[in-house]
Amino acid sequence: MAASPLDELIPELTNLGLDTSRREACYGTLARILGNIRDDPTEPKYHTIKKSAKVLQNSLCDPHTGQLYSPVRGILREAGFKETVDAYVWDSPTDQQHETLIDAAERIEDLRDALAAAVNTGPSATGSGTFGRRSTTGQSRQFTPRTDVEKKRLDHEKQMRQVKEASRDKFYGSASVLPSGQSAEARSTTSSESPELTDGCLRPTSSGKTRRSAFDFESRQARVDREQRAQDQLTKLREEQRRRYQEATADPEAFNTSAYRKPPSIAPGGREEGSSWTSWLP
Repeated sequence: MAASPLDELIPELTNLGLDTSRREACYGTLARILGNIRDDPTEPKYHTIKKSAKVLQNSLCDPHTGQLYSPVRGILREAGFKETVDAYVWDSPTDQQHETLIDAAERIEDLRDALAAAVNTGPSATGSGTFGRRSTTGQSRQFTPRTDVEKKRLDHEKQMRQVKEASRDKFYGSASVLPSGQSAEARSTTSSESPELTDGCLRPTSSGKTRRSAFDFESRQARVDREQRAQDQLTKLREEQRRRYQEATADPEAFNTSAYRKPPSIAPGGREEGSSWTSWLP
Protein backbone atom coordinates (compact mmCIF):
# COMPACT_ATOMS: atom_id res chain seq x y z
CA MET A 1 0.00 0.00 0.00
CA ALA A 2 1.39 3.40 -1.06
CA ALA A 3 2.28 5.83 1.70
CA SER A 4 -0.09 8.74 2.19
CA PRO A 5 1.30 12.28 1.84
CA LEU A 6 -0.36 13.02 5.17
CA ASP A 7 2.20 10.81 6.89
CA GLU A 8 4.74 13.61 6.45
CA LEU A 9 2.43 16.65 6.61
CA ILE A 10 0.74 15.79 9.94
CA PRO A 11 4.06 15.48 11.86
CA GLU A 12 5.19 18.78 10.33
CA LEU A 13 1.97 20.38 11.56
CA THR A 14 2.49 19.15 15.10
CA ASN A 15 6.11 20.41 15.09
CA LEU A 16 5.35 24.01 14.16
CA GLY A 17 6.26 25.16 17.67
CA LEU A 18 2.97 26.94 18.33
CA ASP A 19 1.79 27.71 21.83
CA THR A 20 -1.23 25.91 23.22
CA SER A 21 -3.83 28.55 22.32
CA ARG A 22 -2.67 28.91 18.70
CA ARG A 23 -2.34 25.14 18.39
CA GLU A 24 -5.96 24.74 19.57
CA ALA A 25 -7.13 27.38 17.08
CA CYS A 26 -5.16 25.82 14.22
CA TYR A 27 -6.41 22.28 14.80
CA GLY A 28 -9.99 23.45 15.39
CA THR A 29 -10.24 25.59 12.25
CA LEU A 30 -8.60 23.03 9.98
CA ALA A 31 -10.78 20.21 11.35
CA ARG A 32 -13.90 22.32 10.78
CA ILE A 33 -12.95 23.15 7.16
CA LEU A 34 -12.26 19.55 6.25
CA GLY A 35 -15.07 18.09 8.36
CA ASN A 36 -17.75 20.29 6.78
CA ILE A 37 -16.89 19.04 3.30
CA ARG A 38 -16.59 15.44 4.48
CA ASP A 39 -20.04 15.58 6.11
CA ASP A 40 -21.75 17.55 3.32
CA PRO A 41 -19.66 17.51 0.13
CA THR A 42 -22.47 18.94 -2.03
CA GLU A 43 -22.84 22.18 -0.04
CA PRO A 44 -21.23 24.98 -2.15
CA LYS A 45 -20.57 27.33 0.77
CA TYR A 46 -18.04 24.87 2.20
CA HIS A 47 -16.04 24.76 -1.05
CA THR A 48 -14.55 28.28 -0.87
CA ILE A 49 -12.30 29.72 1.85
CA LYS A 50 -11.48 33.40 1.43
CA LYS A 51 -7.94 34.44 2.24
CA SER A 52 -9.22 37.59 3.95
CA ALA A 53 -11.30 35.65 6.47
CA LYS A 54 -10.28 36.60 10.02
CA VAL A 55 -10.61 33.07 11.30
CA LEU A 56 -8.15 31.95 8.63
CA GLN A 57 -5.68 34.74 9.40
CA ASN A 58 -5.87 34.20 13.18
CA SER A 59 -5.52 30.42 13.22
CA LEU A 60 -3.93 29.02 10.04
CA CYS A 61 -1.56 31.81 8.96
CA ASP A 62 1.86 32.81 10.20
CA PRO A 63 1.40 36.11 12.11
CA HIS A 64 4.70 37.46 10.68
CA THR A 65 4.18 36.68 6.98
CA GLY A 66 0.38 36.44 6.79
CA GLN A 67 0.70 33.25 4.71
CA LEU A 68 -0.65 29.80 5.48
CA TYR A 69 1.59 27.55 7.47
CA SER A 70 3.44 25.24 5.08
CA PRO A 71 1.91 22.00 6.47
CA VAL A 72 -1.57 23.54 6.31
CA ARG A 73 -1.04 24.55 2.69
CA GLY A 74 0.14 21.03 1.84
CA ILE A 75 -2.84 19.37 3.58
CA LEU A 76 -5.33 21.57 1.72
CA ARG A 77 -3.58 20.88 -1.59
CA GLU A 78 -3.57 17.12 -1.07
CA ALA A 79 -7.27 17.28 -0.04
CA GLY A 80 -8.22 18.87 -3.40
CA PHE A 81 -8.13 22.63 -2.69
CA LYS A 82 -6.83 24.95 -5.40
CA GLU A 83 -5.40 28.38 -4.64
CA THR A 84 -6.78 31.42 -6.46
CA VAL A 85 -6.03 35.10 -6.11
CA ASP A 86 -8.28 35.66 -3.10
CA ALA A 87 -9.41 32.21 -1.95
CA TYR A 88 -8.84 28.48 -1.66
CA VAL A 89 -11.43 26.53 -3.64
CA TRP A 90 -12.33 22.86 -3.44
CA ASP A 91 -13.23 22.32 -7.11
CA SER A 92 -13.51 19.05 -9.06
CA PRO A 93 -11.32 16.93 -6.79
CA THR A 94 -10.26 13.45 -7.79
CA ASP A 95 -11.35 10.38 -5.90
CA GLN A 96 -7.91 10.13 -4.37
CA GLN A 97 -8.07 13.73 -3.17
CA HIS A 98 -11.54 13.14 -1.70
CA GLU A 99 -10.27 10.13 0.22
CA THR A 100 -7.28 12.15 1.41
CA LEU A 101 -9.67 14.89 2.63
CA ILE A 102 -11.63 12.36 4.66
CA ASP A 103 -8.44 10.89 6.11
CA ALA A 104 -7.07 14.35 6.92
CA ALA A 105 -10.30 15.41 8.63
CA GLU A 106 -10.18 12.37 10.90
CA ARG A 107 -6.49 12.84 11.75
CA ILE A 108 -6.88 16.56 12.52
CA GLU A 109 -9.92 15.86 14.69
CA ASP A 110 -7.87 13.30 16.62
CA LEU A 111 -5.14 15.90 17.17
CA ARG A 112 -7.72 18.47 18.31
CA ASP A 113 -9.36 16.08 20.77
CA ALA A 114 -6.04 14.86 22.15
CA LEU A 115 -4.86 18.43 22.73
CA ALA A 116 -8.12 19.35 24.46
CA ALA A 117 -7.84 16.32 26.73
CA ALA A 118 -4.23 17.17 27.59
CA VAL A 119 -5.17 20.75 28.45
CA ASN A 120 -8.10 19.71 30.64
CA THR A 121 -6.14 17.07 32.55
CA GLY A 122 -2.82 18.88 32.70
CA PRO A 123 -1.19 19.87 36.04
CA SER A 124 -2.16 23.17 37.60
CA ALA A 125 -1.01 25.33 40.46
CA THR A 126 -3.32 23.60 42.90
CA GLY A 127 -2.67 20.03 41.82
CA SER A 128 -3.14 17.77 38.83
CA GLY A 129 -6.22 16.90 36.83
CA THR A 130 -9.45 18.76 36.30
CA PHE A 131 -10.26 18.66 40.01
CA GLY A 132 -7.29 20.91 40.72
CA ARG A 133 -8.25 23.60 38.22
CA ARG A 134 -9.80 26.79 39.50
CA SER A 135 -11.71 29.30 37.47
CA THR A 136 -9.83 32.55 36.88
CA THR A 137 -12.83 34.46 35.54
CA GLY A 138 -15.17 36.39 37.77
CA GLN A 139 -15.02 36.64 41.52
CA SER A 140 -14.87 33.70 43.85
CA ARG A 141 -17.82 33.10 46.11
CA GLN A 142 -17.45 34.29 49.67
CA PHE A 143 -19.04 32.11 52.34
CA THR A 144 -19.92 33.47 55.75
CA PRO A 145 -18.52 31.31 58.57
CA ARG A 146 -21.17 29.43 60.46
CA THR A 147 -19.99 30.91 63.76
CA ASP A 148 -20.76 34.43 62.53
CA VAL A 149 -24.24 33.41 61.42
CA GLU A 150 -24.91 31.79 64.78
CA LYS A 151 -23.67 34.88 66.62
CA LYS A 152 -25.98 37.14 64.62
CA ARG A 153 -28.91 34.86 65.34
CA LEU A 154 -28.21 34.86 69.09
CA ASP A 155 -27.87 38.65 69.11
CA HIS A 156 -31.18 38.98 67.31
CA GLU A 157 -32.90 36.67 69.79
CA LYS A 158 -31.46 38.66 72.70
CA GLN A 159 -32.73 41.93 71.25
CA MET A 160 -36.19 40.48 70.68
CA ARG A 161 -36.27 39.16 74.26
CA GLN A 162 -35.36 42.60 75.62
CA VAL A 163 -38.05 44.25 73.52
CA LYS A 164 -40.67 41.80 74.80
CA GLU A 165 -39.63 42.34 78.41
CA ALA A 166 -39.80 46.11 78.01
CA SER A 167 -43.23 45.85 76.41
CA ARG A 168 -44.47 43.57 79.21
CA ASP A 169 -43.11 45.91 81.89
CA LYS A 170 -44.85 48.84 80.25
CA PHE A 171 -48.15 46.98 80.03
CA TYR A 172 -48.25 45.81 83.64
CA GLY A 173 -46.71 48.99 84.99
CA SER A 174 -44.15 47.05 86.98
CA ALA A 175 -41.45 49.65 86.43
CA SER A 176 -43.33 52.17 88.57
CA VAL A 177 -44.03 49.90 91.55
CA LEU A 178 -40.77 47.98 91.84
CA PRO A 179 -37.76 49.37 93.72
CA SER A 180 -35.26 51.18 91.57
CA GLY A 181 -32.49 48.78 92.55
CA GLN A 182 -34.34 45.68 91.41
CA SER A 183 -32.82 43.95 88.41
CA ALA A 184 -34.46 43.73 85.03
CA GLU A 185 -34.66 39.96 85.41
CA ALA A 186 -36.65 40.34 88.63
CA ARG A 187 -38.91 42.89 86.96
CA SER A 188 -39.53 40.53 84.06
CA THR A 189 -40.30 37.67 86.47
CA THR A 190 -42.74 39.78 88.47
CA SER A 191 -44.31 41.38 85.45
CA SER A 192 -44.75 38.01 83.79
CA GLU A 193 -47.12 36.94 86.57
CA SER A 194 -50.51 36.68 85.02
CA PRO A 195 -53.76 35.09 86.15
CA GLU A 196 -54.04 31.41 85.40
CA LEU A 197 -56.81 30.54 83.01
CA THR A 198 -58.67 27.44 84.23
CA ASP A 199 -61.98 26.30 82.74
CA GLY A 200 -62.26 29.62 80.94
CA CYS A 201 -62.02 31.64 84.19
CA LEU A 202 -59.24 33.90 85.41
CA ARG A 203 -57.56 32.90 88.67
CA PRO A 204 -55.75 35.32 91.00
CA THR A 205 -51.96 35.47 90.93
CA SER A 206 -49.70 34.87 93.91
CA SER A 207 -50.21 38.50 94.93
CA GLY A 208 -53.98 37.93 95.17
CA LYS A 209 -54.85 40.31 92.36
CA THR A 210 -56.59 39.29 89.19
CA ARG A 211 -55.10 41.17 86.27
CA ARG A 212 -56.26 40.91 82.72
CA SER A 213 -53.79 40.93 79.90
CA ALA A 214 -54.13 41.87 76.27
CA PHE A 215 -54.89 38.23 75.50
CA ASP A 216 -58.05 38.38 77.67
CA PHE A 217 -59.59 41.14 75.59
CA GLU A 218 -63.27 40.87 74.80
CA SER A 219 -65.21 43.43 72.86
CA ARG A 220 -68.07 45.18 74.62
CA GLN A 221 -70.52 44.30 71.88
CA ALA A 222 -69.74 40.58 72.22
CA ARG A 223 -70.46 40.73 75.96
CA VAL A 224 -73.72 42.62 75.36
CA ASP A 225 -74.80 40.09 72.74
CA ARG A 226 -74.06 37.17 75.06
CA GLU A 227 -76.07 38.69 77.90
CA GLN A 228 -78.92 39.50 75.54
CA ARG A 229 -79.08 35.91 74.27
CA ALA A 230 -79.22 34.60 77.84
CA GLN A 231 -82.01 37.03 78.69
CA ASP A 232 -83.97 36.05 75.58
CA GLN A 233 -83.73 32.36 76.46
CA LEU A 234 -84.95 33.04 80.00
CA THR A 235 -87.86 35.11 78.69
CA LYS A 236 -88.92 32.35 76.29
CA LEU A 237 -88.77 29.78 79.08
CA ARG A 238 -90.96 31.90 81.33
CA GLU A 239 -93.45 32.53 78.54
CA GLU A 240 -93.68 28.80 77.86
CA GLN A 241 -94.31 28.04 81.55
CA ARG A 242 -96.94 30.78 81.72
CA ARG A 243 -98.70 29.43 78.63
CA ARG A 244 -98.82 25.90 80.00
CA TYR A 245 -100.17 27.14 83.33
CA GLN A 246 -102.89 29.18 81.63
CA GLU A 247 -103.93 26.16 79.57
CA ALA A 248 -104.11 24.06 82.73
CA THR A 249 -106.23 26.58 84.63
CA ALA A 250 -108.62 26.87 81.70
CA ASP A 251 -109.31 23.12 81.86
CA PRO A 252 -111.25 22.15 85.05
CA GLU A 253 -110.11 18.54 84.77
CA ALA A 254 -106.44 19.36 84.32
CA PHE A 255 -105.62 19.01 88.04
CA ASN A 256 -107.85 15.97 88.58
CA THR A 257 -105.82 13.54 86.55
CA SER A 258 -104.26 10.44 88.09
CA ALA A 259 -100.87 12.12 88.18
CA TYR A 260 -102.15 14.71 90.64
CA ARG A 261 -103.97 12.11 92.80
CA LYS A 262 -100.88 9.96 93.38
CA PRO A 263 -98.96 10.37 96.63
CA PRO A 264 -95.57 11.99 96.47
CA SER A 265 -92.81 9.65 95.38
CA ILE A 266 -90.29 8.58 97.99
CA ALA A 267 -86.72 7.75 97.20
CA PRO A 268 -85.37 4.35 98.29
CA GLY A 269 -84.54 4.46 102.01
CA GLY A 270 -86.77 7.47 102.64
CA ARG A 271 -89.97 7.71 104.70
CA GLU A 272 -93.33 9.35 104.24
CA GLU A 273 -93.88 12.63 106.04
CA GLY A 274 -96.85 13.15 108.30
CA SER A 275 -99.18 16.07 108.49
CA SER A 276 -97.51 17.51 111.58
CA TRP A 277 -94.81 20.02 111.23
CA THR A 278 -92.64 17.89 113.51
CA SER A 279 -92.95 14.81 111.36
CA TRP A 280 -89.58 15.45 109.83
CA LEU A 281 -87.85 14.87 113.16
CA PRO A 282 -86.32 11.40 113.68
